[in-house]
Amino acid sequence: MSNRMSNRTRRQKMILGLVSLVVPLLALGSFLPNEWLWGKASSSDGGIATGLSDDPRLTPPLTVPVLTLGQVDPPRRRNHYRGLLVPSKEADLGFRRSGRVQVVEVVEGERVQARQVLAKLDSSDLAASIKASESQIAEAEAVLAEMVAGPRSQVVNEAVAEVARLAALTKLSELKEQRQIRLKDVNASSEEEYDASKYTVAQNRASMAAAEERLDELREGTRAEQLTAQRAKVDALRANLQLLQVQISETEIVAPFSGIIARRTVDEGAVVGPETSILRLIQVEPLEAKFGVSASDTPWLSPGAAVTVLVDGEPWSAAVSRVEPELDAATRTQAVYVTLATADNQWDSRLAPGRTVTLAFDGESPSETELWLPLAALSRSHRGLWAVMVLVEEATDQDTEGVTRVERRDVQVREIEGDYACLVDGLVQRGDRVLSQALHRVAPGMRVQGVEDSTIPSHASPSHANSFPATRISER
Repeated sequence: MSNRMSNRTRRQKMILGLVSLVVPLLALGSFLPNEWLWGKASSSDGGIATGLSDDPRLTPPLTVPVLTLGQVDPPRRRNHYRGLLVPSKEADLGFRRSGRVQVVEVVEGERVQARQVLAKLDSSDLAASIKASESQIAEAEAVLAEMVAGPRSQVVNEAVAEVARLAALTKLSELKEQRQIRLKDVNASSEEEYDASKYTVAQNRASMAAAEERLDELREGTRAEQLTAQRAKVDALRANLQLLQVQISETEIVAPFSGIIARRTVDEGAVVGPETSILRLIQVEPLEAKFGVSASDTPWLSPGAAVTVLVDGEPWSAAVSRVEPELDAATRTQAVYVTLATADNQWDSRLAPGRTVTLAFDGESPSETELWLPLAALSRSHRGLWAVMVLVEEATDQDTEGVTRVERRDVQVREIEGDYACLVDGLVQRGDRVLSQALHRVAPGMRVQGVEDSTIPSHASPSHANSFPATRISER
């Protein structure tokens, strides 16, 4: 039984081997031209066929699509750079003084407007100090006002009356002194009475002089030096009040610009200091994207230049806002910022800051003198070269028309842009006609008839102008 099974297995393997050899040969024969399979006999005595016919009149040429080197439009290069969406403005907000957090008015994701109060500290002590300072200012200002206005008329009249009274007393004391002098001359008065009257006159005269000086002072008003000193006192009290008001303003966090709260780090009741970050505010209207661009490409990205930003493959219109003048020392690139255009300048939730996006813009166009052709027109050759099939006209005798045959030539590819390649000048030149596709249908030496390939954009075809589909992707 085991022998019969092994024999059957061997027969199955032999059959499968024969099938694996025959099927590829049949498939290859379907692609070979008839000229390869059937040719004219090499002699008139019925010798065997030699492959290609030597008589062009007996075998019709194969029709192939061709293009003319130099007439293919060069590709419009499009550069791509990876970058990040960043807020146009961002700020970490905190208090400028220490204290206990009284209230935080916002949460993450909430939209806020400029000058809106976002959080507050407990400021009851500062409020009491402000009231005391306001009272001191009111008192000092009242004193200053009184000094500027001068004495009241009643006070001046009182001083005038006092001067008049003292003048009368002085006059009376002078009369008494004169009488004492006459009495003394007749020995009718003592020395004591005479001295009393004399010094009474001196005392009254001094009192009257003092009263007159006071009256003059009242009439002249407050001295300038006193007014200056009082005004300085008022200014000092006002400055102290202003300092207290600044301190109480520091107990509030006010939004410096309109935006969205990105982060909240503390809650009510927490004791914080000046270095504590309470909230993070970002501005996303408009939203920007930052890219590190090669210095060779920045000339195409002047401020205001229109570009495209790809977000998960979806294109967004954008414009260059600014380009940093210095190269990054680590990456050797320049930072380019672009502003994304959104509907009615409203932020789209799909454009979250920190998201990776792609910048796409048109770079330098290749020279029109370069030789471009589709990759389908190339086949691999030896030593890293490529090959093209060139149509060559062969001269025959006078009774026979010219024959067009295929000639294989090695070329060197300088660069590849999408589905097209640029050749280095060598064995081909501008004006040569080459096969544009279906290279498997021909072999060197075959007779062909070339037909212009209308699917290839070229200078001679205006309808295809600037329709080159290839792009260059430079991921950095």
